[in-house]
Amino acid sequence: MIRMGLILFIGVFWVCLVPSCGSDVVALGCAPNQKLCKLDTGEMACVGKDNPNYGCARDGCLPCAPDHVAVAGCDPVGSCAIGQCVSAYQDCDKNPDNGCETRTDSDLIHCGMCSTDCETIWHTTPGAVHVLSIKCINSLCRPNACETGWTDCDTALTNGCENNCGVCCPTGQTCNTTTQMCQ
Repeated sequence: MIRMGLILFIGVFWVCLVPSCGSDVVALGCAPNQKLCKLDTGEMACVGKDNPNYGCARDGCLPCAPDHVAVAGCDPVGSCAIGQCVSAYQDCDKNPDNGCETRTDSDLIHCGMCSTDCETIWHTTPGAVHVLSIKCINSLCRPNACETGWTDCDTALTNGCENNCGVCCPTGQTCNTTTQMCQ
């Protein structure tokens, strides 16, 4: 350890003992792919610029912690990146700064995946008849409202609002749409 006024050289890095030393002094001694950060233990240490727990290569040492990110990472240029989103969320706008911003288990435009638009699926599914509106539930596009007199009993968009018997038929029976009776 070498003491030079208010600056100490300890092993591989310089430590400033007062805030007025400036960032050029505290970075001295760290390898080019590292920066000086305060660890959870309170100690100062050189950390890799590829460590998302210390903000990758960006200025400062705040962790990469955008919303709904299960695993943060660093991209090749040292910016914070998304390694993995928490369940039911995805990064649909590809902006790592706002994290995994889309809740895909209930988003009508990004239902189940970023590229799944329920409106498009509804209008291109021939069997989705008697449907007035749709919704995204549990990452699946489903009928939300039916035309008057029609009911959606199986929650499948592929056959739309399939029942005009007034009620959903008991197990083992189906609705005869001509007689409007469960059989």
